[in-house]
Amino acid sequence: MKIVLTGGTGLIGTHLIQSLGSQGHQFTLLTRDPARAPSGVQAVAWQPLEDAAPAQALNGADAVIHLAGEPIAAGRWTAVRRERIEASRWTGTANLVRGLAAAERRPRVLLAGSAVGYSGDRGDELLEEDAIPGAGYLAAVAERWEREAAAAEQLRIRVVYLRTGVVLARGA
Repeated sequence: MKIVLTGGTGLIGTHLIQSLGSQGHQFTLLTRDPARAPSGVQAVAWQPLEDAAPAQALNGADAVIHLAGEPIAAGRWTAVRRERIEASRWTGTANLVRGLAAAERRPRVLLAGSAVGYSGDRGDELLEEDAIPGAGYLAAVAERWEREAAAAEQLRIRVVYLRTGVVLARGA
């Protein structure tokens, strides 16, 4: 399977490349810094806050996995950090969808990063997949993040949301 990956130099992305790469899947990494790409992985430069994703890198992909985003836990949420968190998710995702729209042969699926924060703090309430977004900053960020990704459905691309929580790993 040919997979285009954003966020491939982050914690989840690097492990994904190792795991799926060992099963024979091929990756193209869209990255701000191609020099940081793992050896043997094709890397294409992309500035997600400035430009549409490069359509030529998306052409013919079976899937796109979009994990790029400013780390949530990398410091206090000052006004400047919040702007970086929001832009990395909202603008980056909108620019990815713009690139998908320009691609001649689009992928069948977009696995779009999101967060369990989408649900907000609901205590012991049992939540289903179709639960409405919760309240609070993280819920608002995740809700709009998913809304930006949902625009790919207009392109006949199936969108799946990866609502991850805190990710723990050795050496991280």
